[in-house]
Amino acid sequence: MGNNRLSMINKPWLIVIVVLIAVFIVITFLKDRDSRGIIQTENTSINPQLEQIKEFWVLYRNATAFRINGEWDKAIEEYKKALVLNPEHEDAIYYLGNMYLELGADQEAEKEWLKLAHLNKESLRAHFQLGKLYLYSESEELASMEKAESEFKRALAINQDFIQSLVYLGEVSLCQRDFDSSLKYYNAVLGSDPRNLKSIVLSGFILWKKGDIPKAQEFYTQAQNLMQMEQITESISQEGDTKMNVSMERQKYHSLIMSYIDDLLKIQGNSLPGDMEVVFNKLDQFLINRSPIQSI
Repeated sequence: MGNNRLSMINKPWLIVIVVLIAVFIVITFLKDRDSRGIIQTENTSINPQLEQIKEFWVLYRNATAFRINGEWDKAIEEYKKALVLNPEHEDAIYYLGNMYLELGADQEAEKEWLKLAHLNKESLRAHFQLGKLYLYSESEELASMEKAESEFKRALAINQDFIQSLVYLGEVSLCQRDFDSSLKYYNAVLGSDPRNLKSIVLSGFILWKKGDIPKAQEFYTQAQNLMQMEQITESISQEGDTKMNVSMERQKYHSLIMSYIDDLLKIQGNSLPGDMEVVFNKLDQFLINRSPIQSI
């Protein structure tokens, strides 16, 4: 009798326990299934991203190869495809602008560098390239001494040690016929880099313009000695070098003033005063033609 009563009492509890165990098993199974589904869903979303990254780098490397080989039109196509996958890749934007510049598409080059400057306000290379573009572009819509000066000053503010900004600010001042400011820029350059050829020659030009012919000749002699030393060093470094020297960029907007510097450095010692006068007069006329201010 006692045993029957005990079994009647325990039986409902046994049923409850069995039901709880069954519920636990079902819940565990459902959770496991859901977690597998989530993982699978996550994997399917990650894989396309990985493939996109891989594809970007394939396109970017292809563009780099074309750029180095001078195949600028092909490089442009690859950079554009890469930027579809990663629109904010700074190197791709920068080099795309360079490639447009190589092909003479100045407006397109400007768009890319402005995009880079907007994306990264501290992009030294974007502001520096824009400065050279505004200084040298043959397009009336783009050529602007004011914009060039602004961009070079911005580049200098970003990096005070990048003295090329000072070199080009000196050139802008020359084109504006502001010889005192230009000489200050070149003095600052030579304080950091006494071997800066452009600054040496153009300092001599400014001194010639001011009437200090002996001092101008001193700067010229210094520049010519520097050139001779660099040519000797270059010839030594190239001995036994059988590799082809392929330029990555032609520097299309390399300073037009450099052509006058090249002419000046060809002058030999005995004919220095007269020939220097001829070259500096040509350079002076070039600067007058580039400036709205005729002369001082």
